[in-house]
Amino acid sequence: MLLVVGWDGASLDVARPLLSAGDLPVLAGLLERGAVRPLRSTWPAVTFPAWTTFLTGCEPERHGLWDFTVRRGYAVEFVNASHRRVPTLWARMSASGLRVGLYAVPATYPPEPLQCLVVCGFD
Repeated sequence: MLLVVGWDGASLDVARPLLSAGDLPVLAGLLERGAVRPLRSTWPAVTFPAWTTFLTGCEPERHGLWDFTVRRGYAVEFVNASHRRVPTLWARMSASGLRVGLYAVPATYPPEPLQCLVVCGFD
């Protein structure tokens, strides 16, 4: 089983003092039994494009999302998962027959029509 925990806007520098103080016991337990590695963010380090980069493995140049909005002529609209130009990693995993579940992952609404469990969140 693979469990990935993402904490939007935080880093290990933010988490370490909280872990040491005993404020995050569940996360501390997961880290004791697993592995933790820092993840370099993308540019721009904005929630929607950064999470989309993480979810697809592609930079904004490929997935097409640079901010929370896109321009259509003079109109501006908020982006959602349907604006992505490339498939997500879980779409590829699901297509390979792997069981996938996502809970409250940013940049996932609306959910893709896949054979996996997705509870959209943060959008």
